[in-house]
Amino acid sequence: MLINLGIGIGPTMYSLNNVDPTTTVLTFCKICIYILQASSMMYRWSLVVASFDRYATSSASVRLRNFARVHIARRVIPGIICIRLVLPIHAPIFYHLRIGGCGIFNNKVAALYHSIFTTIFGCILPVLIMTICAILVYHNLILKQQRLQKNSSQQAEKRNEVHVGNINVINKCL
Repeated sequence: MLINLGIGIGPTMYSLNNVDPTTTVLTFCKICIYILQASSMMYRWSLVVASFDRYATSSASVRLRNFARVHIARRVIPGIICIRLVLPIHAPIFYHLRIGGCGIFNNKVAALYHSIFTTIFGCILPVLIMTICAILVYHNLILKQQRLQKNSSQQAEKRNEVHVGNINVINKCL
């Protein structure tokens, strides 16, 4: 997110007293779009993986809990980075400058693809997956609480049985 903040605010602050480089320099326009999209997607999908990790950690299944390990995270994070560096490669290819703006102007298919790609992989899927994981974590925590309550009530019954048994033994001796 800090990368997005720097890339987003830097040119804006520069353009307060100078010409905006994102609307005048083609290379800068393409690089900014690529970096913004790649870093924001990395950030979102890292949150998705963290949400799944929390679900796996809260699960009663040992197989699922095995996914919540440090060595798995060390493999997944570079994978997210590589995938998120490759997938938005279409953006710098199709982005061009026009008077007053940087965008996909001369290829309607590429503009539609970019819009659908960004909407689905940058908004809908991450939010959907994180919501599902949050609901599943909540469900796992409720099940865990029920198991704990059941175990504590069973232990209380056993203590009562032992206590009542000791009283009966004492009464027989008297």
